Amino acid sequence: MQGSNQITRNKKLGDKGIEVLSTEIAQLKNLQNLNLNLESNLISESGIQILIKKIAQSSLLTNLSLKLQENNFGDTGAKLLGEELLNLKKSLKKLSINLGQKKNQTFQESKKLYQKRSNKLQSVGVCGFVQKISMLNQLSDLELNFEYNYLLHNDISVIVSCITQLRNLQNLIKLKLGNNKIEDQGLASLSQQMQFWMNLQHLNLIINVTKITDAGVSELSKGISKLIKLNSLEIDLEKNSIVNQGAISLGQSIRNLKNLQILSINLTYNIFCINKSYFKIFSDNQIFSYITSEFIQCVSNQIGIKIYKLDKVQGYVEDTKFSRYRLERAYFISQYMV
Repeated sequence: MQGSNQITRNKKLGDKGIEVLSTEIAQLKNLQNLNLNLESNLISESGIQILIKKIAQSSLLTNLSLKLQENNFGDTGAKLLGEELLNLKKSLKKLSINLGQKKNQTFQESKKLYQKRSNKLQSVGVCGFVQKISMLNQLSDLELNFEYNYLLHNDISVIVSCITQLRNLQNLIKLKLGNNKIEDQGLASLSQQMQFWMNLQHLNLIINVTKITDAGVSELSKGISKLIKLNSLEIDLEKNSIVNQGAISLGQSIRNLKNLQILSINLTYNIFCINKSYFKIFSDNQIFSYITSEFIQCVSNQIGIKIYKLDKVQGYVEDTKFSRYRLERAYFISQYMV
């Protein structure tokens, strides 16, 4: 058996159920791909340790995906998860770990509920986890979800420096850090480490609702401009406090990304100061000359733009089918992409 996809979401398995499930998985000696959705199953730190110990007995496992949000193992369990994953150091090439939490809770609510719901992770848990997985030196693909936890801006420095240690990493499939208290300082730390991510081909950053301003986006843009091997870039900065200069710097950061084929940018619910002097059609826009197949999403004040064809300005105009007013505003946002 090469692959296994198990969905046991909201089943309330508890540690006993996890032990039974993981024991069965351990019998699959030829297992190469494993996808487990164990969201909301009352798993404690003991249960998470049993689970990963059993999974690690599959010595041929190359692709592992675990959705573990809304359980009870907390910071101690997160660190144990990282430690046990080291037993797959020789084989694991693709890793996806979801330690995010419920989306209907704010950062302040997360702090209040930390003692009651121990899976709300703080610095010690998340940083302890990433410090361990930084030693998985065969990884080429990585996806991490830390949304809606209790992380501060100085934790981002630890997280991204650990990612930097993964020398064979080519695809940062997703790094989800939204709804934590990251702010501009966190983006500055992220940008500083990006200069060492020269082998990345795919980057997807989701950093929404984190009180980011133009200053933070400008720092992030400096890092992005150095990732010259990227062929796919996706950035979600929804619901922050980005104004004109942040959007401009983000657009300018892609100038050097000559290999880029896929581009997605989400700036929904930010603050754009519309200046009519920017309203113009720019058929000579350089972005059309080096991005041949991409999807861009830029939104200001709930106006969305989806661009599927960039080789012809006419195709762009026809595909949007906006009214003239909305089309002008679409061009205004797109102006930032040059």
